[in-house]
Amino acid sequence: MDLTQLSNVFPNLWHVTFPGGWTGIRLHGMKTALQFDEKGGGELRGDVRSVKLDDGTVAQLRNQKPQRIDPAPYLKDITVPEWWRLVNGRSYFFCRELEAEKFVATYLKLGHPQELVKLRTSLALKAVANQVEVTTVNAGVFPRSAVPERGRMTFQILSDVPAADVRKIKEVTVVGGIPSLEAAVTTVVLRDVDESRKRLFP
Repeated sequence: MDLTQLSNVFPNLWHVTFPGGWTGIRLHGMKTALQFDEKGGGELRGDVRSVKLDDGTVAQLRNQKPQRIDPAPYLKDITVPEWWRLVNGRSYFFCRELEAEKFVATYLKLGHPQELVKLRTSLALKAVANQVEVTTVNAGVFPRSAVPERGRMTFQILSDVPAADVRKIKEVTVVGGIPSLEAAVTTVVLRDVDESRKRLFP
């Protein structure tokens, strides 16, 4: 499968971030959690990790390391530290709006407002096409059984995925982040816990 085939089926992607995330994306591009950590470490605050950048701004990251789940029984041919580096070393996009909305709703219930960024797939991924990897499962959710079902095979290089399987894709990821995204963004909406919506872009 190539980027054109992916874009034909999923012309838009959605990214969910904390308030202020869109400003950071405009200034710095889309960084991975691993890139933020390498800049200055991270302070765990519940399920949110706050990182201060060189320019003084603060980025909020989702804690990709659940404290109550031991991932080891679910992993195949990869250690736990290697798994978290694999997970945190990429940017994530929903290819279905409904899934993005469900994710937003989860965090709103926890009291965290969210920014929902909608992008054109072809424009967002064109410059990083060789870094695109996709999943057919939700990488951040472990299966109910203890059978090892997560590992490096969770993320598939786009070109290795048969075109016939395009609709099986759950998440689109980019290894190493994206330097510039603004040209690909169509809308950014702030969703607050009181169910209000505020358009931030355009």
